Amino acid sequence: MSTAVATVISIVENPAESAHSDAEQLGNEITELCSYIYAAELRLLTLMVEFDEKEYWAQQGLCSCVP
Repeated sequence: MSTAVATVISIVENPAESAHSDAEQLGNEITELCSYIYAAELRLLTLMVEFDEKEYWAQQGLCSCVP
């Protein structure tokens, strides 16, 4: 029996398990995507701090890094 057929049979025989599995899968994907967002946000803030500390904004003729 193929994996696809076994999956369909499992869903038909155990719909509650399938719904729980779908919810868990969605939750896992959401969690994973959030971790990427948080990591990117940390990197962005780290770069902004470095940009400010080195006063690279002054090279653009600005008085500060604050908009």
